[in-house]
Amino acid sequence: RKVTEFFGQGPIKENKFDGFNLLANILAGKENDDGQNASSSQRSFVWDPFVDIILRPPRANYDPAKDLGHERFLLDGTTVARRDFQIKNYRGQLLQCSHWTPVGVSQYPVVIYCHGNCGSRVDAEQLLDFVLPSNISLFSFDFAGCGLSEGELCSLGYHEQDDLLAVLQYVHTCNDVTRIAVWGRSMGAAAALLATARLSCFEDPSPRANPRASPAPEA
Repeated sequence: RKVTEFFGQGPIKENKFDGFNLLANILAGKENDDGQNASSSQRSFVWDPFVDIILRPPRANYDPAKDLGHERFLLDGTTVARRDFQIKNYRGQLLQCSHWTPVGVSQYPVVIYCHGNCGSRVDAEQLLDFVLPSNISLFSFDFAGCGLSEGELCSLGYHEQDDLLAVLQYVHTCNDVTRIAVWGRSMGAAAALLATARLSCFEDPSPRANPRASPAPEA
């Protein structure tokens, strides 16, 4: 394959960011103008920004008091209550969680929302209108390295699957939850598929222990 295919049609123009030209030379094994191969510092100059885009994308910064809305509110005739708390994952990192439940309903299913790599639990608010009026609760959390949870890096689903398993383990112990579904978007969908494939870790074979992953189209 031609190196130019990494950047679209046509040759790489000289007026583009120098890093692209250097990256093209590295991929092609070409020498620099001085006749030397790309140095480690040059490689770092090129690769580090690309690695950061994947492992350290812009982190969602929000104020729970403002961006998560009211702790108790009325939605299409259903009174909804939100509880915020923390769960510790298997690496000892604290995950920030929120659980919206229909008030006055003793038992209900739950949808666990898993956000994308630049997202947070705030993104789950778009599902409130769909699930709560049907007496289905909504659970959302920040993956480690995202939002307000502990951690620094994302792994596009590899470590996030363990975060989700920790959440599933917690939800599985809630006596008021009857069934569990997982709704994943982008990185969250990858984590959902990886985690639900490992559900043999649950001893209970009932439907409560068998969530389904629902990846978004962009996943």
